[in-house]
Amino acid sequence: MHNLKPTVILRKHGKRITEPRIRLLGYLINNPKAHTLSEIEERFGSQIDRVTIYRSLKIFISIGVVMKFINSKATPFFIYKDKNKENVRPHPHMRCVHCDRIICLPALPGDYLQCLDKYKIDPSQFYAEGVCQDCSTKEKQSYQKK
Repeated sequence: MHNLKPTVILRKHGKRITEPRIRLLGYLINNPKAHTLSEIEERFGSQIDRVTIYRSLKIFISIGVVMKFINSKATPFFIYKDKNKENVRPHPHMRCVHCDRIICLPALPGDYLQCLDKYKIDPSQFYAEGVCQDCSTKEKQSYQKK
C-alpha cells in the first residue's frame, strides 16, 4: 500500500499523521519530478486547501524528506528527497525544463566545499536548469525526422 511509506516517514520524525499529509507525501513519493505549488494545488483541488499544502510542505522540508528549489523566474519547486539515491557528499541539482525531473549532478570537489565552510551555504541547494539527457535525445530524434 503506497500510504504505508508516508506514515512511516511521519512517525519516524515525530510528526502528526494526518490524511492530507499522507496523501501529499505519497503523491510526491510516487511522482518523482519537480512540482510547483500551483500544480500540487491543482492535483488535490478542493481535497486539501492551499494553507494545509503549504504548511505540510514546510514540515516535509524541515524533516529533510522534501527539497525546495527556486527557479530563475522565482517559482518554487518541490520534490521528494529519496534517501536511497542520496549522495554522501553535497552535490548540485539540475531541473529539466522539459520534463521537470530533478537530476543529481556529480559531487562538488573537496577544495570547493572547503571554501564554502567560511559561509553558511547549503551546497545541496545548488541548482541549475537545463535539458536532461532523455529530453535532449528526444529533441535530436524529432529534428532528424524533419
